[in-house]
Amino acid sequence: FFKYLDEWVVSNGLVPVVQNENLVDLLQLDLEDDPGNIDKLLKLAWVYYCAGVEVDVPLTVGKVLKLDPDNADAHAILGLQKLREKKTAAAEKDLLKALAPKTRSLFRVNEALGNIAMKNGDKEKAIGFLERARAVSPRAGALQGRRANLYSRLASWYRESGDEEKMIERLDQ
Repeated sequence: FFKYLDEWVVSNGLVPVVQNENLVDLLQLDLEDDPGNIDKLLKLAWVYYCAGVEVDVPLTVGKVLKLDPDNADAHAILGLQKLREKKTAAAEKDLLKALAPKTRSLFRVNEALGNIAMKNGDKEKAIGFLERARAVSPRAGALQGRRANLYSRLASWYRESGDEEKMIERLDQ
């Protein structure tokens, strides 16, 4: 499964949401033999995040950061979790740390930072982050589920900024 997941990330620029309760048990079992395996800890933290297990996300990410304080993927997961908990300022700090080295969650991190900038009314910053997210994964930007997709949100911000040409370009995509 994780080989498929790694191939998906490379081809789509997006770490998909994982909804499989059996993975938690399998990863925990694997970690008994190798408790310091950062890759497995990150996968477990992502599965916890996707399942909404709020208590275990920071605990698992904390183990990674103890071994590798600058781990971009750990900061990305922690930042996304904090954003889910409405801790916007703290989320922004972790998400920015995830950008310095390249995280596997580059699309989600840029999108989240763009959303934070939007909430703060910083249009230029929001557009910059959302455009970077779009560049990382045009496919993920188009497939946003229940909410307006990335292209619609960018078009709206370009309209408000008075850039009709960019607005039409994003709507056409």
